Amino acid sequence: MDRKPYACVWVAWLFATPFALFGVAALIFAVTQLMRGAGGMSFWFPLLFATMFGGIGFGLMAAIVTQGKRVAQRQQLQVEHPNQPWLWREEWVQGRIRSKTRTTMVRDWLFTIFWILPTLPATWLGVPAALRQRSFSGLIVLVFPAAGLYLLVRSIRKTTAYLKYGTSYFQMMKMPGSLGCELQGMIEAPFPHSPGHGVQLRLLSIHRVTEGYGKSRTRNEWILWSSEMKLDPERLCAGATGTTIPVAMPIPPDAHATEEISAAEEYAWLLEATADMPGINYREIFEIPVFRTADSPAPAETAAARTATTGWTVRKSFQE
Repeated sequence: MDRKPYACVWVAWLFATPFALFGVAALIFAVTQLMRGAGGMSFWFPLLFATMFGGIGFGLMAAIVTQGKRVAQRQQLQVEHPNQPWLWREEWVQGRIRSKTRTTMVRDWLFTIFWILPTLPATWLGVPAALRQRSFSGLIVLVFPAAGLYLLVRSIRKTTAYLKYGTSYFQMMKMPGSLGCELQGMIEAPFPHSPGHGVQLRLLSIHRVTEGYGKSRTRNEWILWSSEMKLDPERLCAGATGTTIPVAMPIPPDAHATEEISAAEEYAWLLEATADMPGINYREIFEIPVFRTADSPAPAETAAARTATTGWTVRKSFQE
């Protein structure tokens, strides 16, 4: 049995506990100051710390509990459908797949907060000294606030895009997608239909590997195969929530099917939709199930259909 997921849970819980305890202590101190009649910074400063640290600690604990429930539900689905892995996720069962915007936005905010908070004291004390010294070694400390500022700007941009466009859905015509067949469906995009806005679609097969823990945790994504197509504005139509984007893209017969090897390694398929819009451009990513099914061509037929140009393109670190 793979014990890494359980180890990750304990590490995350131990990481969240000091934040939660510090938040509770700061809240108790703030309430005590208020009862004593103290005001100003002696009350608001500890209250700010209580909100910040308590929010991180208890928020992470809530995320751990929620993820545990999802894992238990998925294990139940695996027992009920042992030979149908496309039924192991609730959204795949329904065939209506939600975009990853909100998930990536929350993940980016958590990473931004976990980066900024530990480096805040060093930034607060070290930056003024580094600017006074104007030495190369002293200016190295500026890397930490610069990285934090970049992460903060990126998180704000993703939040702005989410507030502008909300959540998109991809309704698959047939579940799951089959190797060697065509992916068909409709994207429900919540932006107004306009004859001047086309959409770029991209279908990707990726290999995702996660290494390390905590701040040293890195995730690499290799693109194994990709295909693009441009939809002119006349191929789009107005929908109930904005714009309906038709999807019809071929899936290669000899690609790697969706597969979760472990908690740290998996093969996945992504559908990406982008459109040039005023202000912030529209961009959504959907993780879709693609498997070898009864509709897929036989291996002999696949081998006969190959040409000399079917090699896969490999590019590292695909970013969402």
